Amino acid sequence: MKKRIQSYSIFLSLVAGAALSSAGHAQEAQIKSQINATPISESHQTITPISQSQIRTASWQGQKVALRGRDVVSFHQSDTSLKGKKEYSAKWDSTTWRFASAQNRDLFLKNPERYTPEFGGYCPVALADNDAKVGLTRHYTVIDEKLYLNFNRQARKNFRETPKEYIVRAQLNF
Repeated sequence: MKKRIQSYSIFLSLVAGAALSSAGHAQEAQIKSQINATPISESHQTITPISQSQIRTASWQGQKVALRGRDVVSFHQSDTSLKGKKEYSAKWDSTTWRFASAQNRDLFLKNPERYTPEFGGYCPVALADNDAKVGLTRHYTVIDEKLYLNFNRQARKNFRETPKEYIVRAQLNF
């Protein structure tokens, strides 16, 4: 009887492993078809991002000042980000955000999700490999009005070559 139970347990483990492996291949095929079928300009409309609060907390939570004091709105306005000033600060998501001007602060407060980095500030390239590395403000990209931070120059280069692929894969691990 004991031997039969052990054999049955081994059988169930093998069946479950095969099912998980099959599910993994199906998920990979689904990702590839979604990547190939989605134009970059529509990628944020057809791919529903996972809420930051579902799995990981945003990288700025618990920090005294978000993004080392960089003005998050400025990333969307030019090719360089600006350093924020204490006099133009705002509190959002349990963190202080700094801005280069009162106008940028007010824009942010009207719609913070529009300006804050995707994936809670984690690098989409690292997330695509199931690694949670916080992106750096000097290695950023704005695509379709969304801000992405990468953890180093090479990750930014890779991300810019195939952003759709990294966005879809990162969503699975965020």
